[in-house]
Amino acid sequence: MTSAHVAHVSHDGLHSNDKARILTIYSSRVFDLQADLNAAQSVRMRSLLLLIGCVCIAALVIGVALTHNSILLVWSTAPFLAGCDALRRYIRSGEQWRQIEKRRDYFERGIRRLTGAWQEDGRTGEEFAREKHLYQHDLNVIGNNSLFELLCTTRSELGAEKLADYLLEPTSLDESRLRQEAVSELRDKAHLREEMDLLGDYRSEDVGYSHFEEWLELPPIISSLAIRRSLLFLSACVLTIGLGIFSHVLSLSGWFPVVVAAIVIHTCAAGVYVRRVRPRLAQLRRLTNAFTILHQGLALLEKQEFSSPKLQELVSCVRSQNASCHLRTLERLVRLVEQREKEFFHYLSYLVAMGTQLVLATDHWRGMHQQHFRGWIEAWAELDALQALAGYAYEQPGVVFPELVDGESVFEAADLGHPLLSPSHRVSNDIALNGQSPFYLITGSNMAGKSTILRTIGLNAVIAFAGGPVQASCARLSHLAVCASLAASDSLMEGKSKFLAEIARLAATVSMVRSGRPILFLIDEMLSGTNSRDRAQAAESILRILLGSGAIGAISTHDLALASLLDNPALAGALVHMESENEEDPLDFDYLLKPGVSKNSSAQAIIRMVGISVH
Repeated sequence: MTSAHVAHVSHDGLHSNDKARILTIYSSRVFDLQADLNAAQSVRMRSLLLLIGCVCIAALVIGVALTHNSILLVWSTAPFLAGCDALRRYIRSGEQWRQIEKRRDYFERGIRRLTGAWQEDGRTGEEFAREKHLYQHDLNVIGNNSLFELLCTTRSELGAEKLADYLLEPTSLDESRLRQEAVSELRDKAHLREEMDLLGDYRSEDVGYSHFEEWLELPPIISSLAIRRSLLFLSACVLTIGLGIFSHVLSLSGWFPVVVAAIVIHTCAAGVYVRRVRPRLAQLRRLTNAFTILHQGLALLEKQEFSSPKLQELVSCVRSQNASCHLRTLERLVRLVEQREKEFFHYLSYLVAMGTQLVLATDHWRGMHQQHFRGWIEAWAELDALQALAGYAYEQPGVVFPELVDGESVFEAADLGHPLLSPSHRVSNDIALNGQSPFYLITGSNMAGKSTILRTIGLNAVIAFAGGPVQASCARLSHLAVCASLAASDSLMEGKSKFLAEIARLAATVSMVRSGRPILFLIDEMLSGTNSRDRAQAAESILRILLGSGAIGAISTHDLALASLLDNPALAGALVHMESENEEDPLDFDYLLKPGVSKNSSAQAIIRMVGISVH
């Protein structure tokens, strides 16, 4: 790839047929699933009507039998059995209806992403924001209409947190390569992504690492095996004797004192733990659906065969430790916690101290598997995050996986486009930042696209290091830490002006460079809060520090005085500009990088555009 600054119209048209094909597949699935949904709703309604009819007939037969002829009671078994079958079909059709609806929702969300209607349709990721982060808001990585909102198709909160880590936390080049291989392999496994999206009972999920950690860090409840077995034995005695008395197999007068004594002993024994049990029951209820998703997800992962090293490692981690089997045991215990809250079982659960026994059982499970549990949730979170990136790669046929190289700092890409813009609005440029041309000085007026090209470079770098593909026809990147200053603003709460906020960001960037890490710097309107002379001198000093440590990047400005920086041979950058080529309309921007300094000004045209006359 050469260092020539050649610009091109978006290359997405070359891949429009591929995107149209995927859109056709999604639309066809939605159509078929809607037909299945209508059929399931019809079966559900017929089953409900049949159930009501059977109940009415059975009630009529029983009523006649009780008033006229008891032999007719035998005939009530027919509508009773038919009613049971109708109830079974009603429940099953309801489950099918929910599954079909979830599948339809999955493809409808995919269609919105493919058609560019994904904005404000997902999560912003603001809850994962880092304090004093060097690019998260500047590049629109998180927030409304952000990269995170586009990419976050994860099934669980664990996956969403891991995806945020991928996008916001620095990593090694080797790790980026491993992620890239995994994403590349998962890209065409659309069926696996669909199955993962169907996991669990509910669509919403708000249980992340912190909730699991809170549960894992609870102090253990000391209880011996003898105590747990004694409580279980007493519960079985209470239930057995109670059923015997209720069915008249055992006499009330003879066995009632035994039941009362068993309940008293049972209650006293359970009462020792009651203060520690109650808060843990609330925690387990909150984690119920998360445990279900985790169990089902790991069971699905254990069945897979992968070729990429990272995915093989994930499978090996859970398969060698039989993770899904152990989690199935935990899930069943937690499901019983959920059932005891239902009105039918609530009072019965108090009699047999079910809550205490379940908490002791889950606490015992945690003690046995706590060492491996963190690895299991990490494996699931990694798979979930990698699948989100793979889904993006699948739904964007125009993207490519960049070559991640060792050695000197480099960011080279042909036909590089903004990943958050739709193909109809995306304009692509060639970028070559390397040893011969370590930085761009981009001049041009407001609205010409300078900030957009900086975000284009930064966002594609973020995706690349996360392991995903970039919006380009080809790309080549070295190991870089991204540092951006595009959204500095005044802060009354912190007592900082915009200029001071920008200086603080530049200081953080310089500090990172001095730590020995190669960086990609992206600075919009550098030092705009001072005069041209001071600005040029300060900018030259900062660039010397950055470039002297092997950094590469781009700076935008509308101050043409900064073009004098390129007169210094020690600053071997490239002077490029963005402006309209239409002499009659200076606002007719083409958003293409062109060599040299900007010669036109659009200020007067902008003033006229807002209705202010210029003389």
